Amino acid sequence: MATIAVLIAAVISILAAGRLEQRRDIAYLDALLHAEAGLVDRQLSAYGAALLTIARSDGLARGTDIAEIRREAERVGDLFGGWFVLSLSGPSLEIVMQTRTDGPLPDAIPRSDARQIVAAEREAALTRRPAVSDAFMGQVAGEYVFTLAAAVPAASPYMRGRYLYMSFDTGHLSRLLAEEGLPQGHVSAIVDGSQRIIAHSDNIERYRMAPLPTGFLDAAQGDGATVLIGAELDPGEGRRIVAMQRLTLAPNWTLLVSAPYRPVFLLGLSSIWPVLSVLATILLLVGADTIRARYVMQRVARKAAEAQADETSRLVEALRVAQTRQKKLIGVIGHELRTPLVAQLALLDMLTTGDPISDGGELIDRARRDAHDMLALLEDLLDIARIGTGEVRLNWSPLNPARLVHDAAEILRPIAARNGNRINVAVGGEIGMVLGDAAALRRILLNFGTNAAKFTQDGKITLALVSRPLPGNRVELTLSVTDTGIGISAEDQESLFEEFARLDSARTLDPGGTGLGLAICRGLAEAMGGGVEVDSAPGVGSTFRAKVILPRTTGAALGQPVTTATDLGGLRILLAEDQEIIRRVTARDLEMRGAQIVAVADGREAVAEAEHARFDLILMDLRMPGLDGASAARMIRDGDGPNARTPILGVTAEQNPESSALVVAGVLTACLTKPVDAAALPGYLGPGQATGAAPMDHRPSGEALIDVEAVDWLAENPDFAIELFGNLNAETETVLSNVSSARTTDEFAAMSEEVHRLSGLAKVCGATALGEVLDQIDRAARAGDRAAVAEGTALARSLASRTRAALAARVDPGAC
Repeated sequence: MATIAVLIAAVISILAAGRLEQRRDIAYLDALLHAEAGLVDRQLSAYGAALLTIARSDGLARGTDIAEIRREAERVGDLFGGWFVLSLSGPSLEIVMQTRTDGPLPDAIPRSDARQIVAAEREAALTRRPAVSDAFMGQVAGEYVFTLAAAVPAASPYMRGRYLYMSFDTGHLSRLLAEEGLPQGHVSAIVDGSQRIIAHSDNIERYRMAPLPTGFLDAAQGDGATVLIGAELDPGEGRRIVAMQRLTLAPNWTLLVSAPYRPVFLLGLSSIWPVLSVLATILLLVGADTIRARYVMQRVARKAAEAQADETSRLVEALRVAQTRQKKLIGVIGHELRTPLVAQLALLDMLTTGDPISDGGELIDRARRDAHDMLALLEDLLDIARIGTGEVRLNWSPLNPARLVHDAAEILRPIAARNGNRINVAVGGEIGMVLGDAAALRRILLNFGTNAAKFTQDGKITLALVSRPLPGNRVELTLSVTDTGIGISAEDQESLFEEFARLDSARTLDPGGTGLGLAICRGLAEAMGGGVEVDSAPGVGSTFRAKVILPRTTGAALGQPVTTATDLGGLRILLAEDQEIIRRVTARDLEMRGAQIVAVADGREAVAEAEHARFDLILMDLRMPGLDGASAARMIRDGDGPNARTPILGVTAEQNPESSALVVAGVLTACLTKPVDAAALPGYLGPGQATGAAPMDHRPSGEALIDVEAVDWLAENPDFAIELFGNLNAETETVLSNVSSARTTDEFAAMSEEVHRLSGLAKVCGATALGEVLDQIDRAARAGDRAAVAEGTALARSLASRTRAALAARVDPGAC
């Protein structure tokens, strides 16, 4: 049907073309505008600032080429974000455009040239004779340049030959009007957007204080608000009004262009053809829109089908890969667990028979080693799972990388000696102390080293360390292990760091292994901002490298002699913590050790304090409403205040990859787990600020219900402890109730924040077991695991009851 309508409309248009008068009357305009009703209130999503051109006003007066006006308005809408309306109202055709002008400049006008453009256009307008037959309006680089009676050809190449109205004072505007032969009295008054007079000009005192029916001619600036000057153009030939409104103190403007017209309705036969032409135009538009809509719908359906097919293929491939990994996992676990379990069963059989076992001690040792191997396998599987979900946990502490390499070499010497290999160490220059996970780095070196020992006979294995300084007080460390073994082919190298990747057992001197070690090394290195690589050639040997990016530090390495420092010696510490109870407890602990504390409740307050006062140390809770701790730390680091290089310690209820990344990036000096161990803080200070104490983890094991030492310390002030524990009990009941009622994704996200805050409070109160379970609920909520959330909530309720009793027993059984 749409195609037939288009054909009929085309025939009518051809027949009507010869009869249409050159001058288009109001019937045509009215029909065309109604056919284009979709333009009304049309939203234009664009931005920027550039020259605005709205048709020639003499064209409006003749009522010609409305389509051109529409296209021009659409072009402008692409430069400005806003809307426009074309409508017929009473005896005039109106075009209204309103748009925002506070966006960035388009690419066509460089910001650096904006002021030169404005200056050039202003000078050109003062030196050239304007043409008043055009109605334009311009804005460049956020500076308004308007005069709706003095349009001059644009001098700037950016305007591409268009006209630009410039801004003049009232006197100059009067001179321009005089040159055009217009009466001075037509410059009426300064008015606002509602056409209410604000003030008379000096040369128009005879006008009364009353609303003006005329439009607006020029823009003037006064007291920070834009006001407007009204005028009347060409009064003898049918008044043409050009109006502009600048909304006071608002980043938008409205332009109204209106012109009179004379409706022509002839009853003669000749007047029928314009009507038929209008009808044909409507049919053409409707038919074309229908065809276009059908075509678009077909394209959308085809694209959707193709996208669905691609998604299905991707899911099938992902399922195939997952099934392959699952089979490999089951095979590895079955093989690696079967052998030690069989050996242990045999040992148990011998012990139960009652027969004397001559080598019983050796068998028991073997059983113990097998048990440790099985435990290590389970740890590897857990590590692979964490790496796959991006939840690698790193324990950040000061370490000496050179010392770490030497220690790893000592561990590897007896392993390498079994195949007649010798171990060498090469450390390039003085590296100093860094902040990282010593266990993770040692694990990478030992994995590389044991693999080298397996594939090398009577050769040499070299452990090397090279450093490269980076901006932001960071360093790139390259740990490498080079052997003179059998080497690895290029084909095998491609999948060497994948999970369950193992070389042919016939080529190794010590067959075995799960194929998880190198994949874990890759995950650990990537978690520390680096990666792994291998260079090898068959018959020559191999070099495995791990690169990590770590921040430098001045603290003492764990395991080295340190000085116990419980007195903070008057150090100024900025504490940012949004939870009042935790803030009070932490501040009290630090003050008892001699520190001067400035405590704030959010990140913005922390940034403000850091800009005006020098601190020796900043403790920053990472999850705070408004400006979070990570953003606040970045602002302090990037600013030029007195604390740009002050140690900033992130504080969180649970370590996660995001907090580790902040340490690697140099935003944080270290990341601590709540509750903060005040005695360890001096280890993070710069030279001359502390005794050199190392950060230590005094948290109890996960088996303990409460941290007795922490609770007893709080109980030294019974009133405070009772208030604190009562707050914990109330918060626990409220949060767990909210957790149980959460249903939607948004509710789960909000609930995760509540659980995280409660976990921090529980740990400060010494309720360690409850805090650990709350951390599990937090992780499950963020992952959307409803079953795990429900299970954790039930466990948390049980622990909360037992914790309440344990805390009461340490303080006042009748109070908690």
